[in-house]
Amino acid sequence: MDMPAAIIAEPDAPLRDGSPNFGLPMAGPSFAALVSANYVLTGRESSAEKRHVEVDLTGSALHFEPGDTLAIVPRNDPRLVESLLDRLGIAEHARIRYGPAEMSVAEALSTQFEIAVASPRFLKHWAMLSGSAELRVLSLPENVETRRRYLRANHIGDIVRAFPVGGLDARAVLAGLRPLQPRLYSIASSPAETPGRAAITTSTLGYYLHGELRRGVVSGYQVPDSPPGSRLSVDVEPQPDFRLPADDAAIIMVGAGTGVAPFRAFIAERRARGASGQSWLIMGARTARSDFIYRDDWQAALADGYLGRLDLAFSRDGRGKIYVQDRLREHGAAVFAWLESGAALYVCGDAAGMAPGVHATLVEIIETHGRCSREGAMAYLRSLARERRYQRSIY
Repeated sequence: MDMPAAIIAEPDAPLRDGSPNFGLPMAGPSFAALVSANYVLTGRESSAEKRHVEVDLTGSALHFEPGDTLAIVPRNDPRLVESLLDRLGIAEHARIRYGPAEMSVAEALSTQFEIAVASPRFLKHWAMLSGSAELRVLSLPENVETRRRYLRANHIGDIVRAFPVGGLDARAVLAGLRPLQPRLYSIASSPAETPGRAAITTSTLGYYLHGELRRGVVSGYQVPDSPPGSRLSVDVEPQPDFRLPADDAAIIMVGAGTGVAPFRAFIAERRARGASGQSWLIMGARTARSDFIYRDDWQAALADGYLGRLDLAFSRDGRGKIYVQDRLREHGAAVFAWLESGAALYVCGDAAGMAPGVHATLVEIIETHGRCSREGAMAYLRSLARERRYQRSIY
């Protein structure tokens, strides 16, 4: 499928999956922002907890616009660090040099390296250290799918436990680990409405694997464990390709789950600026009762006119699952009419299913209501992207 470029804002995964850069510390300064709010948005019956978090940027040089992302500098759970060191048989106070700095191996594992999800590089590295024939076979280029399944089912600690190696030097272990990278979250607030504060929406990541609770570094550990009054190290990552149009332009916003976060910022910004352009939100969630996040915000925006239309897709409330793609298709004629009238279209959601599904549905809508070929519909979307009227933020 021919799709425009997109911002990648991953909730709790490394920003890059390249080779480790051992010896070079995580680049870029950050600001220790005070957490001013941290609460659960979803109801008790929700199967996917989501949180609203606000940080105070007062005293920093950080500035943002609606559409930008907040980068949280991660720190690994001390319990995970302790567990890994125990399995490796390495003392936590052992000293290493990392870049220009000297630190304990415990501090390095806490602040510099990914120590949960294993990479293909780590698998190959551990195969060499352990001499395991099984791991060597998994590391072969032709075993891509088998390797992916194995890495989904086994984290670094599981591999170390299954293939123990005695007498290792800390540097020998660290050489196979990826650098710990910031996590990006779409900002869910407008600086025009709440100066000096930035809000984000997170989905709590926690699951059991081999009988042990595994938590996302930021979304599963740091965010839930950072109450008001604590601090998170943050930075702002500008996203110039995800920006509001002129105040008099209409916008269609399509988001699912935490993907509605930037649209909360868009509506707040338009209200603060007194924008006259019409706004339409097509929102997806699991259930109306427990997962309709920011309900009060959307209802207030409907009441004051800064949100002109709201269409909802609750995937778990009916006999069949309803997604934002279905709502788009259902209102295809109106979507195409808005686009023909100059509206800008925004999509925010996951890269695996939602974003490609929405793109494919848009092609269908344009093909049907624009009475053109599939190739013509795809060219229409490319034209919108060139005009900055089709922008995506996916993770």
